[in-house]
Amino acid sequence: MREGRSEPHVLFIPVSGGRGLGEFARCVILGDAIRARWSGSRIQLVASRGTPLLGTQFDVAWTERSPTLESPAVCDVIRKMGPDIVVFDSTCEPAQVACARALGARTVFISSRSRTVERAFCWTCLRSLDQQWLFPFARLNLAQRAARILFSRMRVLSFGALLPPDSQVDPSLSDGKPFILFCVGAGGARTVDGTLASDVFLEAANIVAQRTGIECVVVMGPRRSGEMAVQPGPRVTRIDWLAPARFTTWIRQAKLVVSGGGMLACQALALRRPCVVVPFERGDQHSRARQLSATKGAETSPADPAILASHVVHLATDEKRLIALSTRAASCGINDDTSNALASIDALLS
Repeated sequence: MREGRSEPHVLFIPVSGGRGLGEFARCVILGDAIRARWSGSRIQLVASRGTPLLGTQFDVAWTERSPTLESPAVCDVIRKMGPDIVVFDSTCEPAQVACARALGARTVFISSRSRTVERAFCWTCLRSLDQQWLFPFARLNLAQRAARILFSRMRVLSFGALLPPDSQVDPSLSDGKPFILFCVGAGGARTVDGTLASDVFLEAANIVAQRTGIECVVVMGPRRSGEMAVQPGPRVTRIDWLAPARFTTWIRQAKLVVSGGGMLACQALALRRPCVVVPFERGDQHSRARQLSATKGAETSPADPAILASHVVHLATDEKRLIALSTRAASCGINDDTSNALASIDALLS
């Protein structure tokens, strides 16, 4: 920590500007955990203009495009703040990492997919990063492991999921009725034919509620825009978005979670909830869904409303199968590692 400071200053630089929001949400969750640990800490985020803030009260420095593409502006933010730690989430531009390092900041790079791991292995980043955090299914290949040993002082740490504090009881759920939680994530994802993922979930939820009588809650996502192609039917509640802490409570209390192939699926498994993963966009979501299915911790379904609804109906009405899926979720190796992440931050401040 810089001389004269009793509490840390931490700057988060997540990739932003696309249809997803997982990196920004992860940084908000970690920022909240740091603030809870060091009440006087200063937290700031850098994000592309228009990024949904998810209810955060932290200062945000806006860029016109994703911070990945705005190195001069991001470096200005780093110089003005003078942070103790800079956390790069899925973006690792050498100029930004070098700027942070030149100012004496400790640096962390987070990756949740193997294709972003390589960003830490350019010469500048390899020599400048203090830690690389790997979230589920992001791994170093043999060449990267060798490069880290030979040329870098960077520590590589593996984590499961980051979870905000759970408020335990959400007033809107106090009636205690079982419910199925559908959430695609940020809400901007689409199927191959262009249908919004949130509309697929809403149509499936209508079918499930009609067939089972179980209440269904569909979170559309803060990036959801445009006319509603589907309207919620009886026993289906549509919600635009939830702040991370409230999301944790709803996941924990859900009978079953139906998720896209992003960060929420890993959070559900860390909370030991039975989960059906529906990958929408090509690439990362399909790869993650395959890997989650291989662990037996979650089941997967294609992004077809009728097929998804049939899958959910059979699972939600079979208590033995639900219990078995929860048990497998507990053994798939994805845990709440928020305390371990804070310990890593603490080590960098020492």
